[in-house]
Amino acid sequence: MFWGYDEAGALVGVMGIQQLQDVTLIRHAYVRTSSQKQGIGGHLLSHLRELAGGPILIGTWAAAVWAIHFYERHGFQMVDPQGLSRRAFNGFRNAHGNHDCH
Repeated sequence: MFWGYDEAGALVGVMGIQQLQDVTLIRHAYVRTSSQKQGIGGHLLSHLRELAGGPILIGTWAAAVWAIHFYERHGFQMVDPQGLSRRAFNGFRNAHGNHDCH
């Protein structure tokens, strides 16, 4: 399920969640470049955290340093895939392909 952020009639940000077994995945988080650094991503993330009501797992590429920093600023920590339950990790990989886990 996806949510958008509208600014003056224009869609400037989107972010989605997907329930997968015992965790909620954050999916496809994007904010238009011209609208970044204005709190839009944080607002969407905060809303989805409220909806999740439990553990959240986010995947991104290890090279996406800007994304990793964004999530760290909002209280998330990197996790070692070895620390995830096998069911959650396999489900995550099936839902996301071969992304790195963060």
